[in-house]
Amino acid sequence: IMFIQQAEEGVDTAQIDTFLQNSGLHKTELAELLSLDPKTLENYRKKDKHLDTLRSELLLKLVVLFALGQEVLGDKESFRTWLPLAAGEFEGAAPWQLLSTVTGVGEVHDQLTRIAYGYTV
Repeated sequence: IMFIQQAEEGVDTAQIDTFLQNSGLHKTELAELLSLDPKTLENYRKKDKHLDTLRSELLLKLVVLFALGQEVLGDKESFRTWLPLAAGEFEGAAPWQLLSTVTGVGEVHDQLTRIAYGYTV
């Protein structure tokens, strides 16, 4: 319920900056995932605007995913290296290609969970 409330309130720029720092993503990469022009994302940051509910939900899911990815694969760099690799589990798509939707983030999360529990990938 707290997750839903936070998404409805909108993610603020401090959370965006924290995610960028912790994930190692560049703001243009994050803007791409959130379907925003990089200038628009920068304006949100400058004006301390909150993201809308859907983008907030996606960003919050990405925060959880990146934490899991770093835990499962060992560190930020290993997870970032894994993201662009094509995988049969995703019909040849790279995990990165799925991260622009909540459903895609869920699929990548499930795959990381399988890796964590030693299932063949």
